[in-house]
Amino acid sequence: MADAGLGTIHNVVTTAAYIKTLGIEIEGVLLNNYIGDLMQKDNYYMIEELTGLKVIGTVAPNGENIIF
Repeated sequence: MADAGLGTIHNVVTTAAYIKTLGIEIEGVLLNNYIGDLMQKDNYYMIEELTGLKVIGTVAPNGENIIF
């Protein structure tokens, strides 16, 4: 789970790379506080491009449900 805002790409890419070195399989990424603005849509795309991982869901601010 990662916040969808500023700094997300760096945090997800570096964390995913570290987790992979430990031999842990990552199923996907969840983006929290997702409202779907231009920056967040770009973060979504770039995370998938740079990590090879799928963004499997988003959660709106104060959301109680994951949108798959």
